[in-house]
Amino acid sequence: MTEFQPMSPSERQIMRVLWANPNSTSGYIIEQLQRSFSWSDSTIKTLIIRLTKKGYIQIDNRKNHSTTLRRFLRKHNLTKRPMCF
Repeated sequence: MTEFQPMSPSERQIMRVLWANPNSTSGYIIEQLQRSFSWSDSTIKTLIIRLTKKGYIQIDNRKNHSTTLRRFLRKHNLTKRPMCF
């Protein structure tokens, strides 16, 4: 199994949206998170890019010219590893 870098609490919020709504667009994630947090669009996009670089999600730009995000890990697989914050 690939060793993943630890996820920050903010990055985990992105993953929670993806776990609940697989194959979400970046716009959908931004909309959902801004309901609960006062994060700017660019902050959320930065978190998405970090998760992509860490290997947790994949970006697919082919769907209707929007960015679709796919999670690589199921929630139960992620929680088996110790989380370091």
